[in-house]
Amino acid sequence: MYIDSLIFLLAFGLTIGAQVLVNQRYKHYGSIKTKKGVVGSDIAREVLTKNDLSEIYVVKTGGVLSDHFDPSNNVIRLSSDNYDSDSIAALAVSLHEVGHALQHKEGNLFLKIRSMLIPVVNLATRLSYLVIIIGIILSLIQVFYIGVALFGIILLFQLVTLPVEFDASKKALNILEDGNYLDKEELGGAKKVLNAAALTYVASLTVTVLEMVRLLGRRK
Repeated sequence: MYIDSLIFLLAFGLTIGAQVLVNQRYKHYGSIKTKKGVVGSDIAREVLTKNDLSEIYVVKTGGVLSDHFDPSNNVIRLSSDNYDSDSIAALAVSLHEVGHALQHKEGNLFLKIRSMLIPVVNLATRLSYLVIIIGIILSLIQVFYIGVALFGIILLFQLVTLPVEFDASKKALNILEDGNYLDKEELGGAKKVLNAAALTYVASLTVTVLEMVRLLGRRK
């Protein structure tokens, strides 16, 4: 019971801490306009065109930090805060999504693996805890371990996601620097935003590892 409580507190602290940090940095650097005044949607389109990816549309979507690249529809969706903004955060986030488009063009291995895992992960997310609980209630160790294996698929997905996200952020920062879109000080702010975002993925992976440890500890 003590170990379970400790793991819960660690997981809760990591999740909340990472989310607070990314929100704070996004809000701070989202309020600082860049000297060149280029908005997120324009810089995304410009870089896509330079890389022969003009067939990818850049559209506005609702929500906060809902930005994502949709390879199945050749669309980069930017939240309104980033689509119309010329802030440091807007450019960093917009080019992070462009980074994913570049990965798709390059045939990035980890991106391919992550894409293949998505339908399996969706199923595992829905079933893992249900199977685990059934295994515990009925004292069926085989069923319990099937549930843990499903949970392991989620862990694998998160593990594969890390290099994908890190590489997209690296591409974004290189584009911002090489294209002289940001000066040195602004570039430091963009890096802080992207590092904070990356930390949320690290926190999620760590939480999943802790949960795996907790679950396996139940069968000792």
